Amino acid sequence: MTSALAFVQELSSPDLDWLFREADDQRLAAGAVIIEEGALPDSLFLVMEGVFSVRYRVAGPLPVAKLGPGELVGDMSFLDGLGASASVVCDEPARVLRLARAVLADQLAADGGFASRFYRALAVTNAARLRATVGALGVRLHHAGAAGGGEAFDRVRLASAEGLERFKTLMAAVDRDALANHGDVPDVRREEVRQTFDQLAIQLNQLTGTHSALPDGLKEQIGRTVQRELLPYLLLTQNGERMYAKPRGYAGDYLTIGWMYDNVPAGTGRLGPLLDECLLAQPAAQAVRNRRGILRDEIHAVIEARGAAPARVCSLACGPAREVLDVFQGLDDPTQLCATLIDIDSEALDHVRRAVDAAGLSARVTLVQGNLLHLAAGRQKVDLPPQDLIYSIGLVDYFGDKHVVALLDFIHRALAPGGRVILGNFHADNPSRGLMDWLLDWRLIHRTEEDMDRLFTASAFGRPCTDVCIEPAGVNLFAACRKEGG
Repeated sequence: MTSALAFVQELSSPDLDWLFREADDQRLAAGAVIIEEGALPDSLFLVMEGVFSVRYRVAGPLPVAKLGPGELVGDMSFLDGLGASASVVCDEPARVLRLARAVLADQLAADGGFASRFYRALAVTNAARLRATVGALGVRLHHAGAAGGGEAFDRVRLASAEGLERFKTLMAAVDRDALANHGDVPDVRREEVRQTFDQLAIQLNQLTGTHSALPDGLKEQIGRTVQRELLPYLLLTQNGERMYAKPRGYAGDYLTIGWMYDNVPAGTGRLGPLLDECLLAQPAAQAVRNRRGILRDEIHAVIEARGAAPARVCSLACGPAREVLDVFQGLDDPTQLCATLIDIDSEALDHVRRAVDAAGLSARVTLVQGNLLHLAAGRQKVDLPPQDLIYSIGLVDYFGDKHVVALLDFIHRALAPGGRVILGNFHADNPSRGLMDWLLDWRLIHRTEEDMDRLFTASAFGRPCTDVCIEPAGVNLFAACRKEGG
């Protein structure tokens, strides 16, 4: 998702207007093939809804990657004029914007400014993809060591290797104990595993996180080394496997967030559930659970402030929307709240719809499938009465500054006078950043309180946040602001 957003962020608003005007909006059935391996695509595709699999013939039937909303497909063949290196197949009913190769070629020839921005956007997008691929293959790892890492490089490599070896040795011993104990792991061993895993995560963040003084090449070498060594263990866990595989196109999908809320470890074999327990105890997972309570309290505060009038609350990128269901469960009178839940993922909305229907709340909850970038740009409309509270947690971490400001402008228009916005963002001091970046390939845009003030000031709110807080795990910050008037 991050590399695809890089493409959109390089284009101007008129460029995007042209793209959406000229592209065909197509609905596709599950199993539809939009790119055929070996064939030269006649179009570029921008995924709007649904999930696609990338498949290579030599790799057999299993997909080698998943693509979700926002991804650009077919751009490599457009650049080099060669047949596609892989097939791209719909996993489920999907929607794409299809831009004909000939139409694009004509626009590039006619408008030099557009051509410059478009090719730069492709270059930035593919550089991000290449950086990830090269890192995964370890090519830059070798280069970083050979290009003068020297004694300092060797010391860091030795320290990280010792931590990995200690962890792997412990895992082997714990597995033998569990095997001899009918699959059960003694409590003393569980605590030892937990502490060792925590120490490894702390060390990884110290070496590769926001405040590491190491050069980028060395940080990448350490991160990729740790991932290669720990990936076999990670794939035994329920949560780590899903975050790494990203079956909905991104790590923090509605089911992953729901599992974090439930906090019930699961996995494969004797070690899987034990290691899943370690992941669920990490600050990032704690932060997800913390934010559920924080948002529940915020919604209750709005309801109390509104008195007899119903409170109107909107969640952007709602995911499982557990905080909203929590609030309704605690209300004596459900007419006190009117909730609008917006998400791009149809599967997430179906999940929420079942919960809403089971609770008898369908008259109080409106579900909207929407692309928030398009809503912010006015390319998609939603019937949204003036809102008392609009919040988004786990979304703007993927957006560059320009799109965060556009989203804030949309929110400002949708708020009632005196209404409040809350944006959640992973903080730059996130203690789980090393683990997220390297072990899970879950890379986000981390921001500080000053960053959020700058974004709010640049938006229609025209001033810094009225308040900013950080949840107890020190991972998520919540930046809030009121719309003037009322």
